[in-house]
Parts: sequence; structure tokens; C-alpha cells
Amino acid sequence: MKWFAGSSILLNFALLVAWWLPGRGEVNDADTRRASQSTFPRTLIVTNVVDVVTTNMIAVPVFQWAMIESERYEEYMANLRRLDCPEWLVKEIVLADLTRFYEARKTALEHDRPSSYWMTSREQRQVQLKYDQAAGDLEQEEHDVMLQLTGSYRNGDGDEVHSDPSILALAFAGLDYDQGRSVLSETMFRHKQSETFTDLRNNLLTPADLAELGARYQEMKNACAVLASPASFDEFWLRLQLVVGSLRDGFDLRGMRLSGFQLRNLVRIRSEIIDPFRAEFVDREQRHNDEPDRLNRMVEEQLGLDLGADVAADYARARTPAFREIYDFATDQQLPRQTAVDVFDVRQTAINEVDNLTSNPDLDDTRKIELRQLIRLETEKALRSKLGPTVFETYRQQHGQWLDQFDGRDPFAGLNLPSMEAPQ
Repeated sequence: MKWFAGSSILLNFALLVAWWLPGRGEVNDADTRRASQSTFPRTLIVTNVVDVVTTNMIAVPVFQWAMIESERYEEYMANLRRLDCPEWLVKEIVLADLTRFYEARKTALEHDRPSSYWMTSREQRQVQLKYDQAAGDLEQEEHDVMLQLTGSYRNGDGDEVHSDPSILALAFAGLDYDQGRSVLSETMFRHKQSETFTDLRNNLLTPADLAELGARYQEMKNACAVLASPASFDEFWLRLQLVVGSLRDGFDLRGMRLSGFQLRNLVRIRSEIIDPFRAEFVDREQRHNDEPDRLNRMVEEQLGLDLGADVAADYARARTPAFREIYDFATDQQLPRQTAVDVFDVRQTAINEVDNLTSNPDLDDTRKIELRQLIRLETEKALRSKLGPTVFETYRQQHGQWLDQFDGRDPFAGLNLPSMEAPQ
């Protein structure tokens, strides 16, 4: 039995060796089928799956940005489009790249400017003019290249405009985001070019220079009209006139009652006579002190012809600082607009009476003082009836110092003001 058992063990071992050695290192279909029926079928199957997956991963090409980059922007943009990149994104990618490129060139231009520490004023001026010319040429090149490649222009200064966002929103409300950025960038670029033009002439502009600046201003308007479309640009331009006028020329509509039709025509009439935006481009330093008053009288006359005497009177009243002060006071006191108008009219009537009285050669000084005091009393009575006793006292304390001038008293008497005498 022991011999039989040992022979059985040896026989089984021999059969195992005979089964293993002939197929070692080769896997054929029969082997695969046997393996699938063996006690450990997963070993060979998992190995085959890994082999297949590894082969497929190696076959896939690895994407690299260099595959679409090119030194020629036209080819670079074509490669982006072949990848189904949206057109707006193609434009923004190229504009951002061009912005970085030209910012580097501007920095290099600034770095290469020679130090003017030991230069005379004349030499410093020559260096500055040369730099301004080169910087202007570089800005022009950036502008033209961006437009040629993308149809749009982006000005860095346009993104850094510091103003009340609500005021800017009023002007740009009729334009979409892309139109707004394009119009703002174009405007900033043209304004910078006009400044360079003026600086290169030492701010001494001849009539021919002013005509040239006027032509450039019109070119800027035409370019912006194309960027925004003529219909939306007309609305934008009226809004811009209102915004720039309120910031620069005291264009104030406080207390005016206007329909939409009247407002648009008022702004249009004013812009034809007083264009504050044009002044920023053409004659920033050319105005005389009496020019605004003369031009505003022309606006009033035209308003009277086109929109009626009431609108003209409202316009004249609204641009008067005294009325704006009264209107703000009435608003704070929750009084109607008409109350502010009535108080202002009482004030103006009283001042005119005092002026006529003072210039009357037929009255002596004593009689003039008596009549001035009488005018003051009648004026206070009229104001009290318009405002009410309590509000009148508040107005008298805050804004009524002008009443003290009627009877000859110093309106600032009793205030502890610093002496204007020269020190001993």
C-alpha cells in the first residue's frame, strides 16, 4: 500500500510536469479556453485587459499648446477656429495677447528714455516731445493692429476710468457690453491722441490746429457711431452730453419738469451750442471767462423758440446756484418743487428792487436805507407765507443771510472769522 501510494504521488507529479512544460511562454486559443475552465481563471483575463488598455492609451496623441501657436496671428486664429473655439473667445484671446505685447513695448520705451536730471529745461522739453511722439506712434500701431486682426480695439485706460458707476451706466445703458467697451476704448484713444497733438505744439494752437482737432473729433464720433450702430449711438451721444455736461459744465436739471421729448430736445439743442465733450478734445484751454454765460443765453433763446418760454425759464433757473440751494433745502424739508420756485422768485424780486433802489440818484442815503429795510420786512413776510413759520426760521438760519444785506448790515457780523490784517 505504501508503494502504491508513493507510485501514485510520483505519477501525479509527472503528469503535472508534462502538462506545464510544453506550453510554457505561449498562449494559444486552446490554452485560453483551458485557462478559462481552470480553478484560477481571472489571472490571464485581467492581464489581457491591462494589455489592451495600455496599448490604446499609448496610441492617443498628447495635446500641446504649441500645436496651435504660431508667430503669425492669422494662423494662430485659424488654428483656434479649427478647434471649434467660439469667435468671441478667439477675439478676446488675441486682444489680451496683443495688450500684453504692447504693454511690454511701452514699458521698454519708458525704460529707454534718457535721464533728464542734468538736462536744461529746453533739453528736457525736447526729450519729452520725442517720447510723446514715439508713444503716440506706438498707440496708433496698437490701435490699427487690433482693429485689423479682430475688428475691435481695447484701450487699457478705458478699463480704469474712475467715476460714479451709476453715472457711467446712464451713458452706456443703450449699448451692450462689447459695444460699450469698444466705444469707450475708441474715445480714450482719440482723446489721448488729441492731447499728444496739443502737447507737441506747446499748447499754442493756431486756428489751423483747432480746425485739425475739430476734424479729429468728428472722426472719433463717426468711428464710435460705426462701433455702436447709428441708432444706438444717437441715444448714447445724448446721454453722454448729459453726463459730461453735469460733470464739467454745470449742466444741472434740478427743479425742471420735462417730458422725455422735451429732455431729448433740450440736450440736443444744448449740445449744438455747448458741447462739453468736444471741449475736451478741441479747446480745453481756449475759453474766456464770460464764454459759458454767453453760450447759455444762446441756449435759453433757442429753447424759448423750440420748446417754449416756460422751459427756457426753467433752464435759466436750474443753472443758478441760488435756486439749486433753495431746491435742495425744499427737498430736505419735503416741500413741493413749486415752493422752491416761489421762494427763488421772491428772492430775485427783492434783490432786483434793492439794486434799482441803490442806483436811483433821486434818493438820499437815509431814504434808501429806510426803503431797503421795508423791502426786507416785506420779503420776510412773503417767505414766511411760502414756507410756513417753522420752516422759515430754519431757512433764515441756514440760507437766509442774504436778507441781512438789505438794510445795510454785514451778513457775517458776529461770526468769529480770522483777521485779514497783516501780522505785525
